[in-house]
Amino acid sequence: MSLRLSIALTALFIVGCGSSKGPGGGSALCGVNGTDTCAMQQQICSETLGCVECNANADCPATDPRCVEGHCRQCASNSDCGAAMPACWADGQCHAACTGNASCFGGGGGGGGGGLTICDTATGDCLGCKTNMDCAGTQRPLCDTTTDRCVACLQNSDCGAADPRCFLGEHRCVECLSNSDCGTARPICSPSDFTCHAGCTSNANCSGTTPLCNTTDSQCVACLQNTDCPTSAPVCNTDRGQCALCVMNSDCKDATKPICDTQRGQAACVQCIHNSDCPNAMPNCNNNVCGP
Repeated sequence: MSLRLSIALTALFIVGCGSSKGPGGGSALCGVNGTDTCAMQQQICSETLGCVECNANADCPATDPRCVEGHCRQCASNSDCGAAMPACWADGQCHAACTGNASCFGGGGGGGGGGLTICDTATGDCLGCKTNMDCAGTQRPLCDTTTDRCVACLQNSDCGAADPRCFLGEHRCVECLSNSDCGTARPICSPSDFTCHAGCTSNANCSGTTPLCNTTDSQCVACLQNTDCPTSAPVCNTDRGQCALCVMNSDCKDATKPICDTQRGQAACVQCIHNSDCPNAMPNCNNNVCGP
């Protein structure tokens, strides 16, 4: 892998979100509506690449200490490799220097590095491509000279009308990267597949019995907090976005009905759910009532 990779990476990884708030602005790169949910996948957020292993070398373990386009690798250039294995191939691993194309891919010398068919004899590195000509006639017609690999896109202008955005995390064309790429009928850009879906971005998109927008999952709900609920059902079950009589036992103020039963269609405060909720004198719970 050539020295230009180190230069390109410096520019690329200055930008990273590093914040649990996410990139904002309706971006779907790290979570819906500009949020950051990468930690759920044990990853971190990059404002350009989405959820990744790393934004900088400091995010990588000692075994793979170099951050290359969001992935931790053994090397980013030949200078990261020792004398025994002096060549950093485009797979981010140190190898013996190649001497010709036959030593670069499986079956042509056992060198490994699947898909790396070109030997740069000046550096000893096996590459996937050096120019676009090396990628011509494939589904990935462009050469990413940062990673020396053939990719589908490097920028939005490389994509067609059906999928007009280039997702740099995988260098593939997608329908959207943020809510602003979607129309009013399907206003939410999904971070799972970067396609537009129905949902809400604000309360203006909601009405009726679910007038509030939970922007965490883009769903219209009845409540977001207790103050959104009526006195007849004063507690907001935030997991469901529904108002209820209770969510936990502490919501039950009647001493004769101290247990919150959430197993029924509508939560209710009851005397008991299990026998263990009943006193010794009335040890059996039947239909939420303690009896002999």
